[in-house]
Amino acid sequence: MRKNSAMGGGEFEFNPDNLEEKIDKRMKFFKEKHEELEKFLTETAFEYSRLGLGDFDNCKKELLRRTVLKMRGEK
Repeated sequence: MRKNSAMGGGEFEFNPDNLEEKIDKRMKFFKEKHEELEKFLTETAFEYSRLGLGDFDNCKKELLRRTVLKMRGEK
C-alpha cells in the first residue's frame, strides 16, 4: 500500500514531472474540444443563416447563451 503525506501530496508528490505532463494533456484536450465546438457552432450558424432564420453571429451567441443558462439550471 502506498503512503501519502499528511499534507495530501498525492500522485505528484514523488514524481512532480507527471504534473506538467497532466497539465499538457489537459490543455491539448481542451484545445481540441474547443476547436470541435467552434466548428459545430460555425456549421450550425451557417445553416441557420442559409435558411434565412437570422444572423450568423447571433445564432452562435444564442446557442452559447442557452448552453450557459442550462448549465446554471436556469431556463
